[in-house]
Amino acid sequence: MRWAVVGLALAGCVAAPEPRMTSVALFDFARFEGAWQEAYTLGRAQSADWMVGPVEEGRLAMRVGGAESGARIVGPGRLESGVFDSPLWVLWADADMRVVVLAARDRSFAAVLHRGGQLSPDLMEAARDVLAWNGFEG
Repeated sequence: MRWAVVGLALAGCVAAPEPRMTSVALFDFARFEGAWQEAYTLGRAQSADWMVGPVEEGRLAMRVGGAESGARIVGPGRLESGVFDSPLWVLWADADMRVVVLAARDRSFAAVLHRGGQLSPDLMEAARDVLAWNGFEG
């Protein structure tokens, strides 16, 4: 009985695991090309327009606000860019590529990007749900 109480006490000391973070395995970076606007960000002020260039041999040009950098596709739905300190993962994109949710692997940054115009409330809600499921608060 004593060991059961000790075991329960120790179990209460174990920290809850950090939510897992997943990227979109079948994300097509060729469809990511073009102009994007930030609809929502975590980790820095929302302000940047994004421009993503065409994919060539696993690389693409990227401008975020005034910062320009090449980016390299490093895995399914994952890329590294000189603009960010940590690899960016695509957490979700709607089927029509109107909205993309990106996050830094170290969780220092996350963004909901859209193609411009009015972002529908249902797509924004879906994007926030994806961020929450991947462990982002805000």
